[in-house]
Amino acid sequence: RYTKEILKFLQHVNAFYPQMDLGHDWDNKISGLKASKMKQGNLPKLFTFQSIDDEIKKATFYAEELTKSGKQTIILSLQEDIFNGLKEKYQNNPKFEFILSKKDIALLKYSKKKILISEPNYVIGLQFDAVVLCGCYSIYAKYEKNKSYYLRRFLSDLYLGASRAITDLILTRNITMADPLEFLEKAI
Repeated sequence: RYTKEILKFLQHVNAFYPQMDLGHDWDNKISGLKASKMKQGNLPKLFTFQSIDDEIKKATFYAEELTKSGKQTIILSLQEDIFNGLKEKYQNNPKFEFILSKKDIALLKYSKKKILISEPNYVIGLQFDAVVLCGCYSIYAKYEKNKSYYLRRFLSDLYLGASRAITDLILTRNITMADPLEFLEKAI
């Protein structure tokens, strides 16, 4: 399903918030999986950018490089503003294919050489050689009343998006958001 390195990343995220048992949400007993039975692969990478525009440009650059190397690549956005920025810049570009609903999954068989762009909840159950996961920051305020709800939702999307990667996982974020989630650096 994925490499040892991606499994270790997912297990670290799950272990950092054990009370949330993220694998349980997706019927995946992540804590019980053994890395020794998985293939060796590339380490996940985390990049931080100065702005949302820089993050979008670099995410698409990474996706283009991975696609050129023959990998089926998808850009998954965890944040609505980044997803909207991707749509605005690339929706009419023939190199990209957007998955805007679960119905669009049928387009995948015609999009082998295109870079796919979507949100994690539209690609549940699918795997891609490479995933570029954008918007790896939480948008909740530290003292917000529903902080735990937003954190759980974010972590669930992060987990879901990262677990779509088979061999390559690139995570991006930008410094314009207040909470950089230090556990990501420790997981990489």
